[in-house]
Amino acid sequence: MARILVIQLGRLGDVIQTTPLLRELLLDNPTGSVDVLVFDSQKEIVEGIGARKIHAISERAFPFSLRELDRSIEDSRKQLGPIPFEVHDALRNLALPSYDRIVNCSYTQLGAFLAQNARSKSVTGPSFTSSTSI
Repeated sequence: MARILVIQLGRLGDVIQTTPLLRELLLDNPTGSVDVLVFDSQKEIVEGIGARKIHAISERAFPFSLRELDRSIEDSRKQLGPIPFEVHDALRNLALPSYDRIVNCSYTQLGAFLAQNARSKSVTGPSFTSSTSI
């Protein structure tokens, strides 16, 4: 009875290409649960697929573009500085439960930060290699 979170903070095509993985995880985990984390603009794509819960982040939650946000996160990590507070707020506002496994299908710094800092026993996919906790 595993609890799994799939993170896909990509564009429309990326989210669509993740749907076969979601279906497989749901089939392989019939007594557990699979949750999904996407941008709110992509939420409709995964609705109806059978996920227990769809968590959504608004792209408008950040005062700058997602590209600038990823650059800011990466610069902060390279300089061993603080991650932008908006990123911490986004994670806190999601109020994610604990998971047995996180599958990060997103190749963004935001996705890696969320995968690394959400409560989980294991993370598959991109995550930060050094501790960047809240």
